[in-house]
Order: sequence, then C-alpha cells, then structure tokens
Amino acid sequence: MVLHHTPSPADIFQDLSNVLAPGGALLICDLCRHEQAWAREACGDLWQGFEPQDFSRWAQAAKLDEGQSVYFALRNGFQIQLRQFFKPANF
Repeated sequence: MVLHHTPSPADIFQDLSNVLAPGGALLICDLCRHEQAWAREACGDLWQGFEPQDFSRWAQAAKLDEGQSVYFALRNGFQIQLRQFFKPANF
C-alpha cells in the first residue's frame, strides 16, 4: 500500500522485476482508483489509486506475467486490489 505515495509506480515494477528470481512471485496490494481528493492533502497521496489496467500494463512492461487478482471494498469507500505477478521461470 505504498505505490500511491511514489512518484513513478511503473519504475517500482521494473525495479522489483530486476531483483525477482526466475519463477518468483510478486504480490502488490494498493488502492483502486478513487475520487476522494482529500487523501492527497491528508495522507500525502500522489495518486488517487490505480486502475487494474495500470498494474497490468506496468507488469507487462517489466516482463512479468499476471497471476490471480482479488478486489475488496472497505467501509470508508476505498477499494483494495491484491494482485499477483510472476517472473517467467525461463527468463
């Protein structure tokens, strides 16, 4: 739950892919896209969450394969995405 605080989440995907062992798994948990602008000032958010396609695109660019995904809602109106990505074993 830190990607929404980083200037370039795509770079994080690439950096993690570079250190991930072939066949290794990466789990990403962060906010889904939301319209709660107060979070920028109150929490220091640089991004208002992410569309699932953002993670998929950044993972593909980092040469990671998609695994399972789970999405769940919280009472405060935020939705969380838990995403699994793999580095191919033959990479």
